[in-house]
Amino acid sequence: MKSKPTFFEGMTVALIASIVITVCAFVISHVFFSTGFLQILIACASAAYIGYLMIRSRERLGRLTVFATWSVVSVTAMIFAPSLAVFLVLQLSMIWVVRSLYYYNSLLTALADLGLMGLSTFVGLWVWLSTGSLLLSLWCFFLMQALFVFIPKHLKQSGSGGSVTHAPSDHFEHAYLAAENAVRQLSLVQSKH
Repeated sequence: MKSKPTFFEGMTVALIASIVITVCAFVISHVFFSTGFLQILIACASAAYIGYLMIRSRERLGRLTVFATWSVVSVTAMIFAPSLAVFLVLQLSMIWVVRSLYYYNSLLTALADLGLMGLSTFVGLWVWLSTGSLLLSLWCFFLMQALFVFIPKHLKQSGSGGSVTHAPSDHFEHAYLAAENAVRQLSLVQSKH
């Protein structure tokens, strides 16, 4: 059985993806310069990352359906998306959906991954606007994406008061439990005053 991807592996994927996409974008912008070619580059990068996620997943069901859905969404977006930004958001959404389906068993963890996707996009855009470097922007985006390995597979609801139970071996879950306990203690202190 395959092990879950590691952060180091994610860093390697981030480096390779950043370099390959930057080189391809440079060639496209100097040779073809067309929004259609940029959409194809974004779609290829999305497909490669989704393929990586599916290969590294232990889940085997639905791979053909995921590929077919991604293809339909991508082709439709290439035809009807009003801008490159909308096309990019759709591709990022597809990555999030695949990770949610193949790596998580809980809505809370899928929402945590959505938050990570949003934060990664924000950081990537901020680096782009600050430096103008596509390579650094992509590196930061994919490096942030590598953090998904720290999001637990599931959070189970217990029967006592709706609190969340956690396995202490998972660092993310341990931190989540500590934060939840701190908030609970703060609310108790506030209610005493």
